Amino acid sequence: MGGFVGASLFLAGQAAAAIAIVAAAYLAGILLLPPREGDRSLERAVVGSALGLAAIAQALLLLGIVGVLTRGSVAALFLAIAGAAGLLRRREAGAELFFIGRAIANAPVGVRLAGGFLLVLLLAAALRPPTGFDETLYHLPYARAFAETGRLPWLPDLRFPIFPQAAEALFAGCLLLSGDVATHLVPLFATLLSAAMAGLWASRSGGAAAGCLAAALLMGEPVAAYHAGVAYVDPLVMLFATASLYALALAAESDRARWVVAAGVLAGTAASVKYHGLYFAAAGAAIVVLLPRPRGRRIVLFALFGAGALAAALPTYGRLVAETGNPVFPFFASIFGESPWSDWGRLLRADDAGRGPVSTAAELLVRAARYPVDLLLRRGPFWHPPVSPFLMAAAAFGAIVALRRKGPARAFLLVAAGYVAIVLFLSPDPRYLLPLAPGAAALGASASAALAMRWRTPVLLTLITIFAVAPGASYVLQLEARRGAPVLTPAARERYLEARRPHYWAIQTLNERFGPGYSLYAFGMEEMAYFARGRFRGDHHGPFSYERIRQDAVARGSLRAALREIGATHLLVPSGSREAAHAAGEGLEEEFRTPASVVYRIAGRAGS
Repeated sequence: MGGFVGASLFLAGQAAAAIAIVAAAYLAGILLLPPREGDRSLERAVVGSALGLAAIAQALLLLGIVGVLTRGSVAALFLAIAGAAGLLRRREAGAELFFIGRAIANAPVGVRLAGGFLLVLLLAAALRPPTGFDETLYHLPYARAFAETGRLPWLPDLRFPIFPQAAEALFAGCLLLSGDVATHLVPLFATLLSAAMAGLWASRSGGAAAGCLAAALLMGEPVAAYHAGVAYVDPLVMLFATASLYALALAAESDRARWVVAAGVLAGTAASVKYHGLYFAAAGAAIVVLLPRPRGRRIVLFALFGAGALAAALPTYGRLVAETGNPVFPFFASIFGESPWSDWGRLLRADDAGRGPVSTAAELLVRAARYPVDLLLRRGPFWHPPVSPFLMAAAAFGAIVALRRKGPARAFLLVAAGYVAIVLFLSPDPRYLLPLAPGAAALGASASAALAMRWRTPVLLTLITIFAVAPGASYVLQLEARRGAPVLTPAARERYLEARRPHYWAIQTLNERFGPGYSLYAFGMEEMAYFARGRFRGDHHGPFSYERIRQDAVARGSLRAALREIGATHLLVPSGSREAAHAAGEGLEEEFRTPASVVYRIAGRAGS
């Protein structure tokens, strides 16, 4: 009975968090981008929800900057949004919900069943405890630090002490209101909104059938499906970049200045989530300049776009400059100054896996030529899920068709080409291409619509949708089958983490013995930072990098002396590693060991 009650409370808490996130974003969008005559309800609702989520991220970021990011302030923000929408936009909000419900109801039964099945799979994946490498390496440690301190502290123990952190501000809000599993609901919501936007974009030229295919192509992309269930920031970059481009397309069609302002805010927020978003702010500004409008009108629109983007980006980049003097820290250290993290910023050498930047045009051309094959057949270098061949084929076909046409499709193609070139130059990790995925899906579905005149048949449309969504659904289904039963209770969570993170047991033992009163240095397990209640250090970069500690150990004559110098009370190493042999050779006192790890005492008792 206790397990049933615990599971029920867990699911109720996650449901409440999901409702709060979705409702707050939707209602904030209604307030910021109220419906106007001539707007298409679904378009306004989807773009408005993206804008609302961006505004919430910016509000939480500002609360952290002024030092009042607390549970009370987050709850007050959500209640204020709901209250203002209820007083000012109640009728509009209700009308748009009706149109959304009618659009879902009008879809073929088979399409709704396929979409519902995939949504259940994605929810099951999202409700797992956090085990993604980057989410426990620094995304969630950022968010936890924000939630615990109420501000945005400098965090030198992490891989990056500071970064664009609008997404982590959203995660911190989820931590304060519900817990770390709720942070997965933000990328899931962003991915679903992106799929809706892809569908609406495709339906403009290809009709409802093309819209269904575009949404299915995006959700059938395993890279997108996987990142919908972990606290990574890439789905949010995808949402805000796509929404910005879509808002610019609406501005070109209607000449309404509010779409330009919304596009600027969305692009600036994409840049506040990740440096990759800066490209979309620059691309959006270029699109505004090239709009077929009188010169004076273009100047006004450019100023409006720039004002929106600057307002959204200023909290993030102003803070970066204030803390480091470098607006793109830790990159371009030769221009803005060196730091212990500069080795990460100087990425002008390709590593063995071929993921680092290239240094010549010839290398870039070779990488571009082999990239599609690498994505489909060489998954190892990128550590990514398989890529959907259907989305790749549809995007390639859509690009060929777009080259023969003028208008938004060709403009998107130019934007995409520039972004792909940058990704190929820096690091061709497939998740960096997610911002282009909704537009690519829309482009491919729209072009394919002309070849399938019988899509109006519900049975055929259902089959095509299932076919398109199959790669993502099958990947998540296999992933969940390997992960086992749902994790709905604290005891199940502990078993799940111990099974998937071999060093979790050692860190949890330290937590139980010493609480936050220990300072741990760990070799070769930087992704465990989130699980430590005490101070956790150890990474490939920064002032406490593995190489720096090894060099200091040689200079001081012992590893113990090097670790005492940084105030470490314990050392955690993998069993059988060279660091374990070194520690044993120095005669370090063993605190305890697990099958995967050994913990040594460095300086007295923790907390003493």
